[in-house]
Parts: sequence; C-alpha cells; structure tokens
Amino acid sequence: MTDINDLNGRFYIQETHIRLKDGGKTTHKNGVVYTPAECVDFINNSVNALLQKHFGVKLNDPCVHVLDPFAGTGIFLSRAIEQGLIDPEHQDVHQFELMPDSAEIARDNARVSCEYAGSRGHVHTHCVDTFTLDPQVDPNDLPELEP
Repeated sequence: MTDINDLNGRFYIQETHIRLKDGGKTTHKNGVVYTPAECVDFINNSVNALLQKHFGVKLNDPCVHVLDPFAGTGIFLSRAIEQGLIDPEHQDVHQFELMPDSAEIARDNARVSCEYAGSRGHVHTHCVDTFTLDPQVDPNDLPELEP
C-alpha cells in the first residue's frame, strides 16, 4: 500500500498543471495556491482537537457535516479521509470549487482517498461559486459533478 505522505506529490503536480494550463491568468485571478501537506494536516488536526474540546465530538462523528467551501484540488478533505479524520461512508461531506478543472480533480482525489482509506463513502463535489450561494440552501439540493 502507498504511504500517505507519498500521495502529497499528486496535489503539487495537479495544482502546478492547473496553474500552467492558461499561463497562470485564471489561477492568479482566482487565488489558486498550493498548500503543503504539513500545513493541511496541522489545520485538520487542529479543527478535530477544537471540536473535541468545545463540543465533545470528533471530526469523524456522524453528526458532523463537513463542508469545504473552497476545495481547490481537494487536499484538505482528501488528507482528512486518508488519515481517518472524516468518514464519507457515515458522514455528509461536500466540497465546493469554482474552477471546473480543479473541481474535477478534487472529485477524483476524494474518490482515490476513499479507496485508499477503505471507505465506500462518497464526497459530493459541486462546481459553484460559494459567494453566490443562498446560505439557506441545503448542499444536498445542489447539482453535483458526475462521477
């Protein structure tokens, strides 16, 4: 089985590909940046610790609904799945991304991460501008990228 830290390279390559695809025009305008796995892991583990401290639940508790409003290529959710911090098989997990190429990569990364973690779950991936969403909309009612 592949070591979890070896999987980080795929995010760097994918984000570099997106950045180079149009000479960086779209990625610069939309703020695409590569987040190192160490930073992602720190943030994910900090959120988990804060949920335990202040609410008495872990990030992978079925009552926790996970939303990533600016998914990019999906590194935050993918790393959380691979490390067992979230479980799409028993949780409602959604990621949102404005750029179609990034959204497709995020969807594929989530699927690979679920397979890696042995989860039969599904991460809902939506290609939508989160700034224009009505906060009252249920994410389950939004169109989803085809698998």
